[in-house]
Amino acid sequence: IEIGRAVGDGSSVINGTGLVNTSGLVGLWHFNNESAFGDNDSLVRDWSVLENPERISSLHNNGTPTNGASYNLTNKVFGAASMNFDGSDDYVSLGTDKYQIQPPLTISAWFKTRTMSIPSGTTNDAIFATRGMRLGMFIDVSGKTLCLRHYGSGDSTCTNSILSTNTWYHGVVGITSGGNSFFYINGVKDSKVTTGLTTLSYV
Repeated sequence: IEIGRAVGDGSSVINGTGLVNTSGLVGLWHFNNESAFGDNDSLVRDWSVLENPERISSLHNNGTPTNGASYNLTNKVFGAASMNFDGSDDYVSLGTDKYQIQPPLTISAWFKTRTMSIPSGTTNDAIFATRGMRLGMFIDVSGKTLCLRHYGSGDSTCTNSILSTNTWYHGVVGITSGGNSFFYINGVKDSKVTTGLTTLSYV
């Protein structure tokens, strides 16, 4: 199931609009490079406004490919494309605004890494991050784990499961209303739980 769009997938994938609870959804990026909907080399369309009735009158949280981030039309899981990053300085910018995001919250993404090495002086490779990594989903390349960065606790928490290179994963990280972390990899819940993650700074 894909939410909002099932383009480029054939008949085996269905559009999940109306089948998936989208309440609270604030960002949904398909990376399909659909020019009819505004996608191009300088814009990644946010679909959350269309899929979450709570945001029907809100602005789109569109992204801007930066420093060489580009659509990949062949190496993908679902849809018509994916987004390709060089592992050095590529990213999709969502602007500089701060959003008051508090638990409960969830971040999910399909991702694949070609290597577990990044530039000298760093130890993680971000999949999604707010400014200053106040909140983020990333890969710890030294431990080869999926991690959640939580600024309020001043630390990160990572899965017990180990990741491999050149493998597509669907990763989910989040914090419950009670302040407990949770992780899912390819639909399987990871055993790692960290408690006390109840307060976030503006992210």
